Formats: sequence, C-alpha cells, structure tokens
Amino acid sequence: MTEPQNLNRFAQRKLSDYNTFRWWFYRLSWSGLWILFRLRYDLVIVGREHIPRDTSRFIVAANHVSNFDPVCVGLAIDRYNTAFLAKRELFVHPVMGWIMDHLGTIAVNRDKVEIATVRAAKLALEAKGWCMGLFPEGTRVKDGKVSDPKKGAAFIARATQAPILPAAVTHTQRGRGKRLLVTLGAPIPYEGQDVDTLTEILMHRIEALKAQGEQCAADRAS
Repeated sequence: MTEPQNLNRFAQRKLSDYNTFRWWFYRLSWSGLWILFRLRYDLVIVGREHIPRDTSRFIVAANHVSNFDPVCVGLAIDRYNTAFLAKRELFVHPVMGWIMDHLGTIAVNRDKVEIATVRAAKLALEAKGWCMGLFPEGTRVKDGKVSDPKKGAAFIARATQAPILPAAVTHTQRGRGKRLLVTLGAPIPYEGQDVDTLTEILMHRIEALKAQGEQCAADRAS
C-alpha cells in the first residue's frame, strides 16, 4: 500500500498529465457510468445550458451528500472532463489511486489550501477540454448547512480568474432505490471579491440550487 508521504505526485500535477490517454480514459469511463446511473438511479441533469460553451476554464463546485456525488457532477458536465480535488487519503489504496490518477484527480490536504493545490488547479484549467471540480463542504453533509465551508474554490478562482459554476446534488427515493438529480446554476464570475465574500456567495447559490433541485425532484415524484 502506498505511503502517504509518496502521494505528492498526485498533488503536484503537470500539464502533460492531462494527455490524450487520460482524456479518453475519462470519456470512456463517463460513457459507461452515464448508462449505469441513468438506468440504476434515474439520474437527471437540470441546467446544462449554464455550462460554458466556448471554454472549459471554470470551476464547478457542489454540495456533498454521498460518495456518488463526484460521479453525478462529472456526468452533469457533459462537454468537458472534470479534474476533481480529493483528499489525499483516497490515493493510498493502489487500485483506487490508479483509477483516480487516470481520471485526472488532484490529491489535496483538506485542512488547508496549499500552493501545490493552486498550481495543480491552474494546470488543469489550462488543459484543453478539462475543468476543475470540488466540494466546498469538504466532507459529506447529509442534512443542514455547513458552518465553516472550505475556501478552496474561492482561492483558486482568485488565483486563476476562473468563474465558478455552482451545482447541487439531490438524493431522493425511487421506490426502494435512489433517484439522483444534479442542478447547475449560472457561473459566478470572479470580480475582485475577497475569498470570504466569494465563498459566501457560492454557498448561498448552492443552497438555492439545492432547494430548486428538491422542488424539481418533488414535481417528478408527483
């Protein structure tokens, strides 16, 4: 099993990491998972018109309810591959580490925003056909609001001038199984806001999208 101190290569990404092989590995994985999640979980995407058409240089930020969320958000961003930020501990397992590596995932320290994370995010945003993805809540939160959200999205937006695309994942019941819905909102441009202000704007927007998703899920169930 990989030792934590050897995980730096997953945090210190290079532009060459986002190569043709990884692009196709992600696309093929996306196609297979799309079929599975549509059939198994009745996955629905709302608001795809908000995804930028002319560039992949944006950060998608969503709430975090379950381990399915990165898949759901990645499937919602149908035009581009999404390089997610994920906690370093997930890369320790060799198989999981290999899969996440080939999906372009960046290992991060959840306790603080490190320079390596910002640098890796910049490279992912520079890569053709790749955007960035993260969860400001920092961990799974099934109920209620987070009192102290992580500020990584705002830090990266300030460092790269990239807009943030807010998203909300809604989990409801469908008989004995789950129904999944992703609601995308209009991008939030970086306009010189300080990190705290931008984080607050983002979290308010995600909360509004969660409410919209819950209403949409209720309408579909009725």
